[in-house]
Amino acid sequence: MNMGIDVSKETLDVYTSFDNKNRVYKNTNDGFKKIQKLFDSFDVVNCVLEPSGGYESLLFKSLLKSDKPVLRCNPVRAYRFKQALGYSAKTDKIDSFYLCQYAKVLKPDRNYVPTDIEYLLSEYCRRLRQMAENKSREKTPLEKLLII
Repeated sequence: MNMGIDVSKETLDVYTSFDNKNRVYKNTNDGFKKIQKLFDSFDVVNCVLEPSGGYESLLFKSLLKSDKPVLRCNPVRAYRFKQALGYSAKTDKIDSFYLCQYAKVLKPDRNYVPTDIEYLLSEYCRRLRQMAENKSREKTPLEKLLII
């Protein structure tokens, strides 16, 4: 079975190929537990979730503890995969379906499960990269304002 998870600030849309069903959970610890139970109850072959500004981090860490492949995919690649199949509509339900299809085609490898310290360090590094990108993005318009 393959699973696609579309992550947003408030909700987690989960599509499973086993029963071709979409489920919606809150993006909270309670929602993570329900997804983990679903994840453990099926013979999950591949699971793909799309990064969403860090809102996926705790769920990703939770799912990594299972002995099943989980991939935090590149959102641009997932979007282009959906475009290649001829779809342009954008809803969380549709995105979870295409992430599930992406999981089926991509077949991610089993992930290395980092220690808590390794995980925290990788999250800090990811956040620092985001901040550096934002600084660069904001510097140019700010410099233009100062020239005038």
